[in-house]
Amino acid sequence: MGDYQSALRTSIVSSADADIEALALTALGRRAEAIARLRQEEQKDTLFTHIRSWFCSLRALLEGKHSESLDAINEIIGRFGGPEARYRFAEQLAGLGQTQHALAMLCEAVEGGFFCYPGIVRDPWFDPLRTNPEFILISGRARERHEKALVAFNEVGGREIVGIRR
Repeated sequence: MGDYQSALRTSIVSSADADIEALALTALGRRAEAIARLRQEEQKDTLFTHIRSWFCSLRALLEGKHSESLDAINEIIGRFGGPEARYRFAEQLAGLGQTQHALAMLCEAVEGGFFCYPGIVRDPWFDPLRTNPEFILISGRARERHEKALVAFNEVGGREIVGIRR
């Protein structure tokens, strides 16, 4: 929704949310805090290696260390197979200027079932890709799938089930 302040207020302070917190802090112009948060997590002995590499890739990107970030992301890209992970890789790859790789990851995310259209159109990491014809096609597919899912959700009374007021 682009409400990064609310995202920070509602996040649980844990290793699992460090990347989300860092992205929200960055969107709010608080890059130094985001870097410090990721660096704090990277130093924990209890982290799995691939999670540490994930935080390293984002931290290095935020620090402008593109080579380090790309090395870290390439190290883990095959370890996360889910569509949301593909979406997160696409964000970072777009931030690294890796347009074709970012588009491929975003396409895999959408085709794999992560088609949060409102997020895609608001995500500032994708700003460099917005006019790219392939991005327009991918985001169009995401919009179609999002709209179908929303219709199905409403048809079964999803709003009432989860307590969303109209």
